Amino acid sequence: MGEDVIFLGHRTDTERVYASLSIYVLSSDTEQMPLSVIEAMAAGLPVVSTDVGDVREMVSAGNREFIRGDDAETLALNLGTLLESRQAEHIGAHNQIKAREDFSQVKMFSAYEALLRGAVI
Repeated sequence: MGEDVIFLGHRTDTERVYASLSIYVLSSDTEQMPLSVIEAMAAGLPVVSTDVGDVREMVSAGNREFIRGDDAETLALNLGTLLESRQAEHIGAHNQIKAREDFSQVKMFSAYEALLRGAVI
């Protein structure tokens, strides 16, 4: 495994790391709204993940079929299916659009402003 996997440790250059990936894989068994998924989407990556927290709702519609299960076998199957489908680049582009539309700083500031003004979000 040492020849195929690199453990990077703590990094401050995450944009560079995401740019070197083709697919982002999240194998968590507990999450809510992982920032790493938003970062991967903003970098134009498709996401393969266990079905935890809000991950399925976070990604673009075309990516949702790869957010299933809660075990290693399903995760590996989903990754293989995405690789074989050759849709990774297309899904990544849609994730990037969704990240900009739904998770931008402007969107966040607007949501906080509405909340603070007592409006329904």
